[in-house]
Amino acid sequence: MRLIAPLSGNLLAFWVMLYLSYALPLWLPGDYSSALYASSHVVLNSEQEALLAQSTSSVPTFFEYVTRLLRGDLGRSLAYGSPISTLLLEALPWTLALALSAQIFAFVLGLFLGVEAIFRHGSPLERGLFHALVALESIPEIVLGVGLWLFLALFWGIFPLQGGEEPYSTQKGLARLLELGYYGFLPFLTLTLSYLPSYFLLTRAALLPQMGAPYLKSAATRGIAPSRLRYIHALPNALMPLLTRLTLRLPLMLFGVVLIEGIFSYPGIGSLLLSAIAKRDPALIQAIILLLALLVMLANSALYLLAFRFEPKNLASFKANR
Repeated sequence: MRLIAPLSGNLLAFWVMLYLSYALPLWLPGDYSSALYASSHVVLNSEQEALLAQSTSSVPTFFEYVTRLLRGDLGRSLAYGSPISTLLLEALPWTLALALSAQIFAFVLGLFLGVEAIFRHGSPLERGLFHALVALESIPEIVLGVGLWLFLALFWGIFPLQGGEEPYSTQKGLARLLELGYYGFLPFLTLTLSYLPSYFLLTRAALLPQMGAPYLKSAATRGIAPSRLRYIHALPNALMPLLTRLTLRLPLMLFGVVLIEGIFSYPGIGSLLLSAIAKRDPALIQAIILLLALLVMLANSALYLLAFRFEPKNLASFKANR
């Protein structure tokens, strides 16, 4: 039952998000035709305006929207003239590569720094890390991203201003990977610096009450190596609060990825969503909102199952049955 309840809650949330993905784009002011000609000098007569509006403002009912999704038909983008599924498949790998690499790197580095700092509790290193990362935690992602873009890209020219690759690139193999890393470094750095403080502070806070625990003293008296003491005996006690925190922060993290992709014009789902909103492309906005909601729900379910697995009594039962 403890596993079924949260997963069924995700199912209910999915239906809510399904309706919101349908309704929210329809609440935007204007339409595709008005966005298309808003900054142009083209003058249409009333008949042409009516014909354009008729061809671009067909809105399916919610039932038609769901039926179309069940058939696997996401429709076509008005702005790009391509199947929406094609656009999503082109943009999604960029977003997953950026978000997952930054998330994993920040998670591992935050765990490492948190463990090493807490086992040096009261030292200048621990105090310096604590104050520096508390200060970093207070900086919004968008401010951090704009600051890095201004200094490292615009003023100093160390990294490119925008994009995810060289235009018309023909690089392959290692050269291609280096090119992608060069273009993606600033978005990666921004997200990593945004995620890192939470992981460090949570690891430190979770391990602080454990420092005088009898099991650690007993392990130390048996001559267990310090690295094994920290990462095998102490660290598992920090995993539960970390996984819980990560589950709660996932929607905000995804929103941060959208913003950062917009700042650096990185060719992922975030940039595609911002472009679709600017061009008033409702079908594309609906598909992206639904995709982002599904990603959050799937990640939440996976993290909940992982947290259930690492819950102390479940972990003890698992070890006993091996």
